[in-house]
Amino acid sequence: MNNFLRAGRGMAVGQSRVRLKIQNRERLLLPLQRYSRSKFGTQRSDAVGVLLANSHKLSRYKIGTEASYQDLSSRPIDKNRGMTSLFCIDLSVPLRSNRGDVLCGLRSPSAISYWPLACIIIFCVLFSGLLVSPVLGQEAKGLKKPNALQIGDKIPDELWHMPLQVVSNPDQIKTMTLNDYRGKLIILDFWATWCGGCIAAFPKLDTLQQKYAKDVTFLSVSTESKERVSVFIKARGAQTPNLTFISEGKDIDDYFKYGTLPHYVWIDSQGVIRSSSESLQVNAFNIDEALKGIFNFRTKTDVIVEYDFDRSLLQNVGNDEKGPVSYSSTLMPYQPGLPLIQDIREDSLIGRKITYLNSNLFALYTRAYSTAGHYFWEINTRLEVKDADKLIKRGIPGQRYADWLAAGNGYCYEQIVHYEDRDSCFKYMQDDLDRMIPQYQAVVEPREILCYILKLIDEKKLLASAEKDSALRAAYGTKEKTFNGTNILIEKLVEEINQYGKMGINLYNETGRNDRLTISIPKPTGDLTEVNQYLAKYGLAISLEKRTKPFLIIKDRLTL
Repeated sequence: MNNFLRAGRGMAVGQSRVRLKIQNRERLLLPLQRYSRSKFGTQRSDAVGVLLANSHKLSRYKIGTEASYQDLSSRPIDKNRGMTSLFCIDLSVPLRSNRGDVLCGLRSPSAISYWPLACIIIFCVLFSGLLVSPVLGQEAKGLKKPNALQIGDKIPDELWHMPLQVVSNPDQIKTMTLNDYRGKLIILDFWATWCGGCIAAFPKLDTLQQKYAKDVTFLSVSTESKERVSVFIKARGAQTPNLTFISEGKDIDDYFKYGTLPHYVWIDSQGVIRSSSESLQVNAFNIDEALKGIFNFRTKTDVIVEYDFDRSLLQNVGNDEKGPVSYSSTLMPYQPGLPLIQDIREDSLIGRKITYLNSNLFALYTRAYSTAGHYFWEINTRLEVKDADKLIKRGIPGQRYADWLAAGNGYCYEQIVHYEDRDSCFKYMQDDLDRMIPQYQAVVEPREILCYILKLIDEKKLLASAEKDSALRAAYGTKEKTFNGTNILIEKLVEEINQYGKMGINLYNETGRNDRLTISIPKPTGDLTEVNQYLAKYGLAISLEKRTKPFLIIKDRLTL
């Protein structure tokens, strides 16, 4: 009980009994260099993360029951199954007077003054019979593939003859099977439309497919819908004429176990799985060797851990608590095997849950400081730090990116709050980052910049060109020289362009409108004449002007 009050941990209530669950403090402390051993009261641990069972309002304490909801995530890697949750009542805010109390279990005068209040709350919980829904329970797809094929296995007959849905093929074939290519070296390329590393590798794969057309077949398999993949391929134009793209490939995907994309499976002419790799190993030298039966390149071996969205982050990584969590904030270092997930979900009866698994710090900061209608991306964020590579790393796909995360640059973050506190959750996230990542500080500052401004010049033309078919699915894509939107809101189009810095500088919507358009905007090349000639039929125009806009500034924290 003494540790419970001093450390500001949570109170866990079981389904049929009440119990106080205090985590092992040595195991949970995140190494923070500015705290000495005397302040911690124990040696620092360099191994694992920190639990901040961070109650944001003392008045919120609820006991919940289990629930299950359909996972709406479209990512093919997010394959999880729902299980159980944690009942939690948290008293941490009133039981601390400063940052040190929560992180280190320091006892302060303000904490001591809450002893009577804590006892009253515990008494009320024991005898009041409160019954409230859990914070979050969502059913997701499972990562486990018990029948997944291994290196050395032969392709089974049912997989050889499984029909594959072809989206694009140089021979214009609509359906095919692996059996059509038996006797060749087959390289399965598992990819997704949101995977930058996968897309960057396509030109190389296309060149290799053309060179080894007689002996090698590349099949690019996505589990996404045919419609989504089709829109993506059409947006790219004729950049990969030699590749075969497969959609809705969940059935074939289920035969192979992997955790990161892109993922390549090498099947020899005898139908034996000989290796799996990243894109770096897919090159002419390794293909020449593979055609001789030699597979000496580095094998990609993904550690996969099932992630259950019905449980908290701590429960997923081995904690034994049961029941739904009421309030918590958790930060941990990179967890090998967990998928890379950025997920926010909520329910009016349950609450809001923010989950970032194996994420970089840049993603955590930009999410925490973004607000509705104003999002921070690379294009409007400034890293004023000595080593920007500690916050974000571009251009290293697959296992190399996982290695970078594992080298002290990856984090798992989770926050759970009640639904009525959902509008404050990102402010809480900002506070968590300020407290948990002491080496950096983030602020939003106005900066004068040169930017593109989207303006309305003819409202009648805009209304006439606005999309009328409400059933048409919205989509976005880019070609080498254009931005393409189908039934897309103007704000969403601007957001998509800014998210990946496609114009080079910021684009802002000052039309005052948010109509849906099907549009193909030429990329500006300095002269805006061509762009505005095209936009004129929509009653729009782009100009290059100066504006003072909010920027997210991430700095090294000054130490005294």
